Amino acid sequence: MKRIITHVFTLFLFCLVSSSVFAQDDPYARFVNNGLKLSRMQQYSAAIKEFDLATSISDTSARIYYYKGLCYFSMRDAKKAIKPFEEAVERNPKYLDALSKLLICYKKEEDLTNTINTYDRLAVAVKDKKKKLSAKKSVVYILLSEDSFDSAHLYIDQGIAIIPKDVELLMLKGRMLNLEEKYKVAEDTLKSAISKFQGRDIKLQTQLNYELGIALHNQAKYRESSAAFRNANYGPYKVKVATFSPPYYRMVAFAHYSIYDYERALGLIDIALQMDSTFDEAIKLRDQINKSTTDRTKDVEAYNNVLNSKDLDEIRRYGIYKTSISALIGSKKYREAIEMADSAIARFPEKSESYFMKSIALYENNFKEDAISLMSKLLKEENHTKEEIEKYQFSLAMMYVSKEEIKEAEILYDKIIAKGGNYARPAMFEKQRITAD
Repeated sequence: MKRIITHVFTLFLFCLVSSSVFAQDDPYARFVNNGLKLSRMQQYSAAIKEFDLATSISDTSARIYYYKGLCYFSMRDAKKAIKPFEEAVERNPKYLDALSKLLICYKKEEDLTNTINTYDRLAVAVKDKKKKLSAKKSVVYILLSEDSFDSAHLYIDQGIAIIPKDVELLMLKGRMLNLEEKYKVAEDTLKSAISKFQGRDIKLQTQLNYELGIALHNQAKYRESSAAFRNANYGPYKVKVATFSPPYYRMVAFAHYSIYDYERALGLIDIALQMDSTFDEAIKLRDQINKSTTDRTKDVEAYNNVLNSKDLDEIRRYGIYKTSISALIGSKKYREAIEMADSAIARFPEKSESYFMKSIALYENNFKEDAISLMSKLLKEENHTKEEIEKYQFSLAMMYVSKEEIKEAEILYDKIIAKGGNYARPAMFEKQRITAD
C-alpha cells in the first residue's frame, strides 16, 4: 500500500507540472514536454532519454533534473535517482521537494553520512523554525543510535539555539548525558525540561521521567528515582521501570546467591532496601546470605564425623557433602572446599552439583582458568535440568565478566534470555550493566 501511495503521488507531481511549465515551440521545450508526457504514461526509461536530450541543450534548470530523478524514484531505483536529485539541488539549494526525495533515497541506501548532510541542507532551506528543529532532531536520533555523542551534542546545541525551550531536545540531551554517565548534569537538564513541559504528550512525559529516574538511580538517590520511575510507568516503559524496583533487585540478588556470589548479592539487596527499607523479602534474603557467610568450621567438622559413618544412607551422604562444600565456600575456606568437592566427585561422579561447587571454589581461590574450564566442560554434558543449565551459564558468564571477556559473557546471557527461565531476567540485568559499561 505504501509503495502504491508513493507511486500515485509521484504521478500527481508529473501531472501537476506537465501542462503549463514548458509551452514554447522549440526543441528544448519539446523534449521536456515529451518527457513529462511519457512519465504520466509510466514510460520512465523513455522519459529519462527525453530529459537527457533537454539537458544536453541547456542544463541550468533544476526542475528538469528533478523530473529525471522522479523517473528513477518511480522505478524504485534510489541509487540512480540520487544523482539527478543532487543536480537539482546544486542548481537550487532550496529545492525542498528534491531534498525530501534525496532523504528517502539516502535512507534506503543506508548512507548515514549523506542522510545527515541532507538534513543539514534541509535545515538551511526551510524557513519555519519548527521544521528546522525537526531536521536537527532527526540527526540527533541518528547520532545517538551510532553512539556519536560529540556530534550529537553539537546538533542538540544547534537545535536549542533555534528553539531554546524545546522539551524533546532537552530530553535527548538528558538521555545522552546518561549514556555518557554524566548523571548530575543529566539530572539538572531533565528537571529543567520537566519544569518547561506543557501539554498532554504522555510519551514525552514518560521519557523525561524515565531518563530522570536513570540519572537519579545512578547517583544512589533511590527514593527520588523511585518517584520518577512511578511517573514513567506507562506503555513500553513498564518493563524498563520494573528493572529498577526493589523486587527486581531482590530477584537478581537471589540469582547471585544461588551461585555463591555473596558479595554481589548483598550489594543488590542493599540497593533494594535503600529503595524500600521495609521490603520483607529483601530483609529475609539478606539475613540468609549473612548466615551463609559466617564461619562454620565447627559445623563442617561435625559433618565430617557423620561422613565417616559406614551406615550412612547414600542420599543423605551426598546431601551432607553439598552442605559441607557450601559451608566452606561461605566461610571462604576455598582450598578445603575444593578437597571436599573432590571427595564428593570420587564417590558420586554422576552428581553435577559437586563439579559446579568445585568450579566456584577454584574461581574464588584464584584458579580462574581452571574454574572456567571445569564449568565449560560441565555445560557440555547432557544430563542437566533446564534450570541447572541456566545457573551454570549464569555463573560462567559472571566469571567471564570479571576477566573482562565481555563477548563471551554476552553470548551466554543471550542463551539464558532466549530460554526465558528463572535466570532470564537476572541475565538481562547483568547484560545491560556490561553493555552500559
